[in-house]
Amino acid sequence: MAFDKRRFLDNVYYLAKLRDIKIGVLEANANLSTGYLARLNKDDNKSVPSIEVLVSFAEMLDVSMDSLINCDLEPMSGNDMYVCEFLDKLISDTTDNKLIWTKEDGSLLHSTERGAEHPLLRNVGEHSFYNNHYQSQFRPNEEIELDDGQYYVKIGEGVFLYLMNTLVNLRTTKNEEINSVNEIELYLVNNQLVKKICRKHYKQPSPFDDKLLRLRHAAKDSTKHISLDQDLREVIDLFMAGQDIKL
Repeated sequence: MAFDKRRFLDNVYYLAKLRDIKIGVLEANANLSTGYLARLNKDDNKSVPSIEVLVSFAEMLDVSMDSLINCDLEPMSGNDMYVCEFLDKLISDTTDNKLIWTKEDGSLLHSTERGAEHPLLRNVGEHSFYNNHYQSQFRPNEEIELDDGQYYVKIGEGVFLYLMNTLVNLRTTKNEEINSVNEIELYLVNNQLVKKICRKHYKQPSPFDDKLLRLRHAAKDSTKHISLDQDLREVIDLFMAGQDIKL
């Protein structure tokens, strides 16, 4: 994504006002001369801030660098900004292999015992193994299909995040063929209690769209790596150090 100087400056001025931080203080903290942002704001100034400046501004304004340069923050509510920061943290931790996601096949969930136990699927038939339908909390009155590639990750005791890749069937007229479009839905599940967080809607743009796409890509990549819990790491550390292993 190309750097959008206008978006960046709008975000800086907006957050500085919101956080009650003077522009001169921002500039001084980043080792910039007074009036740097005013000069950057001129139409004929084609320069862009250095990565060090971006990091400094993001830290002082208490926002991720990704949100500072890629999101239009002013129209956002406080909750929107909060969720954007949450998504940035998930992407970062997943990329750094601090979170290892598990993949589930959407078609199999509809017809297996795992589907019957899934917190986002409901059983509509006599046999729990075969009639599991996805229950979207964003589209509660519609029958939504699952595309290939659902992901979940444990983030606490009994607490999981579910990243659902859905297919929505569209038909504008009775005789027109049905077209399917992808949406992404993110949920938090705490001891089987489901809470919806955000989604990427095929038609209604949101500040979460790009982040959810990046999170799904990072989650997909993370499934290629192994997950080691602390107990296993301790055993391996003892072995590598040549110490006795006592289980």
